[in-house]
Amino acid sequence: MSDIRTEIREAFEREQSAFPPPAALRAQVVAALNSHAREAARPRQRADRDLSWLMGAAAALLVIAIVAGLMAVRLMHSQPTTVKPGPAPQLCTPGATQSSEKFVQIHGCITYSDGSQIVAVDPYHPTNRIVLGPSNGQLPIAWSRDGSRLLLGSASALYVMNADGSEMQLTHNDGGVGAGGSFSPDGTKVVYVGYRSSMSGLYVVDVRGGAPRLIASSGGSSDLEYPAWSPDGSRIAYAVYQNMASPSFGKDEIWTMRSDGTDQRRLVDMGQCGTHQFAGCTNGVAWSPDGSRLAFHSAGGIFIMGGNGSGLHRISKDGGQPSWSPDGSRIAFTRGGRLFTMATDGTDMKLLDGVVPVPNYAWAWNPAG
Repeated sequence: MSDIRTEIREAFEREQSAFPPPAALRAQVVAALNSHAREAARPRQRADRDLSWLMGAAAALLVIAIVAGLMAVRLMHSQPTTVKPGPAPQLCTPGATQSSEKFVQIHGCITYSDGSQIVAVDPYHPTNRIVLGPSNGQLPIAWSRDGSRLLLGSASALYVMNADGSEMQLTHNDGGVGAGGSFSPDGTKVVYVGYRSSMSGLYVVDVRGGAPRLIASSGGSSDLEYPAWSPDGSRIAYAVYQNMASPSFGKDEIWTMRSDGTDQRRLVDMGQCGTHQFAGCTNGVAWSPDGSRLAFHSAGGIFIMGGNGSGLHRISKDGGQPSWSPDGSRIAFTRGGRLFTMATDGTDMKLLDGVVPVPNYAWAWNPAG
């Protein structure tokens, strides 16, 4: 019997030294062991010895249960706890920087104009910002996929800014900031909305300059807007604003086509925009980083659907200019002149405090993570 108690005591001492129990519980267990040790040392009659043996066995079972409980608690506390940390701060921090390094510093940041300067802001830590330079009437429209080039637009021309600060003017009295533009996935071409006197529509131009090439014409009763090149380069999504017979109404549709302008397909007809719409109701079309989904704005809010038009659903009743985060987990958008982000199901909406794009449709999320 003493051997059993000794083994129990040793097991208990090992457990409590590695994972100390509450002082009160330890005192109770030690007192129980000492009490039964004294009882066992006294000479008794056979009946008393039998009773002592039964009490000792009960005490042993009690101690074993306590030790097992301590071991279970220890095991529970030794298991790793999964903690999902928030995104680490980006490198959008003020300070003197070589111009050739600025684009690397703002990977994953949102670029906008505050009215006088082009600013990059960390969307998860809005106090972290870096100024790229004066806007000079040029506003950010889109980033290349690798974050090495920024597309800028003025009232009537497009420019490409490189990481070293140099710029290339792509168009002259053609295109501009109003209806968007997009880089090809390899960053060598830009698709944009051209308003030429000969023919309006979607044009493609080399980032090094040259003659633009028409790939889709607007036609007499429709305007093409917000072209967005798919991440794999195979298709271009865009909005079509259809002028209806009544001057008070128009309707929006979302289409895709191959990058050469062929195989044009209507994905969804959003119906009438509302009264007195003198331009399209759509305000932004954007592919998810993996190319599986499209986000766009229409008169009814912000919508998401599959790249083939399936699964259309609304995630916000208002807001415009949707843009995907580099990892595809969030969508940025404007509302009332302010910039917000939200989860792709419309939850977890967050205001980027102090970020006010001027104008509110000219900004771009750098896709390089």
